[in-house]
Amino acid sequence: MISLPATVESFLASGGAAATVLVLVLAEALLLFLRWRRGLAPPLPYWAPQLLAGAFLVCALLLVQLAMSPLFVGLALMAAGMAHLLGFRLRWFR
Repeated sequence: MISLPATVESFLASGGAAATVLVLVLAEALLLFLRWRRGLAPPLPYWAPQLLAGAFLVCALLLVQLAMSPLFVGLALMAAGMAHLLGFRLRWFR
């Protein structure tokens, strides 16, 4: 088994990696939104639900790593599921 340096292990265990991914997802959403406003990106239904679902899944991971209440983890997972369903609905009925 490969052992990671202590700094990498602490970064992963503390939720730093999940927080970094969450910031990157939010930056991507902001960039796509700004490009969409200028007419340079696809319409919102193509990308917004998927980014929301991914952000909620990363939030759930971060909540678990921070040992938050299972209620909040469940709410984040439920929000991710609802965002996925919204994405399916928007793509299916075109």
